[in-house]
Amino acid sequence: MTLPSSGAIGLYDVRTELGIASNVQIGLTDSNVRTLAQVPSGPIELPEDFYGKSNFPPAGTFLSSYCSGYDLYYRYADGSGGYYDTLQQSNSASCGWPPPPPPFQLSVDVDPVDEGNGVTVTVTTTNFNGDLYWRIIHNTTSNADFNNLTSGVSVVSNNSTIFAYYTSADQVTEGTENYYVEVSLSAGGPAVANTSTLSINDTSQTPAVTWSISPGNNHVMQEGDVFYATVTVSDGGNYSAYYRVASFTSVTFSNIVPGNYNAFNIVNGTGTFQLNTSINTGVSSNLQFLLFVYDSAYTTKLGINVDVTKNETISGPSTGAVNTPINVTLSNGVANTGFTWTRDFVPNDSPQSAVLNSSGSYTFSGLLFTAPGTYGYTFTFSATGHIRQYSVAIS
Repeated sequence: MTLPSSGAIGLYDVRTELGIASNVQIGLTDSNVRTLAQVPSGPIELPEDFYGKSNFPPAGTFLSSYCSGYDLYYRYADGSGGYYDTLQQSNSASCGWPPPPPPFQLSVDVDPVDEGNGVTVTVTTTNFNGDLYWRIIHNTTSNADFNNLTSGVSVVSNNSTIFAYYTSADQVTEGTENYYVEVSLSAGGPAVANTSTLSINDTSQTPAVTWSISPGNNHVMQEGDVFYATVTVSDGGNYSAYYRVASFTSVTFSNIVPGNYNAFNIVNGTGTFQLNTSINTGVSSNLQFLLFVYDSAYTTKLGINVDVTKNETISGPSTGAVNTPINVTLSNGVANTGFTWTRDFVPNDSPQSAVLNSSGSYTFSGLLFTAPGTYGYTFTFSATGHIRQYSVAIS
């Protein structure tokens, strides 16, 4: 109750307002009495300081708050020792709104997965049906590691749903990659469940760049012919390159110096060069050379061996005596084809012609020289265009 606002007030009335038993002695300077009079210090006058005072909180004084379900209520004093409640907020966060989502469990059908293969995710839950949003969270992967969407929505029905995504066979060496999948109840919303860390095996790696040459190793050509080379680089790129005859056996070249580096360009994966061999009349055996190809850092990329055959060889003595017949034989030519010859020791000699036999040979029998000197002949073979020379010293 509240003390009267006029008239007489005694300590009995103060004791009653404070709810103190009648047999308990009180004084005007007791702390609870001062609190009731709202006089914290100094003299207290009775009854003036107690008019209209109450031991109960004034009406409208906030007392407490509480939740009823997800609704928040405030409790206020009614000024008479009682209270009243008011609804402060429906679905209040302080009362646990929104309610926790139902539990979701995610499982995958394969882990780790090889590049180029797919993964199916199964989601199970309870008491939920509707749209469930999923997304791939990259640890070391990127969107480029997957060849379809990395997020989407799947409809939960009968407390389960499935969705799938596919990894990319990207032909890039990058090692094992990691990621995980999470689901939420709205697009971009907070995750309600996720898988453990998942892996992609790096089974689709960067192809090795290879260099090749045509013709290849152990190619056979004829002396005096041109060796045409085509170099191919598998990635189709553009390169500055070099070729070099690293070693050779009795082969001469008219367009390069053996041992030197010769530049050529590879454009869109292809480059060409040529080696022009010359006729070496002083050697009758087969010849060969070793060819290397280099990149711009002079790193060896290719090495091939080329055999050079001496077709249309000439055999005969290198010396002779006056009036003593000698024989000169042409061999290893193309069977049944013609050739011409001129005498180098006869100025402006007119070419004469003959035909190689079915074995590709021809023999000049009984050549006779009546005076000392050096006698030379030049032979031109029609089938190959090769030129051979022969000389003999007569004394």
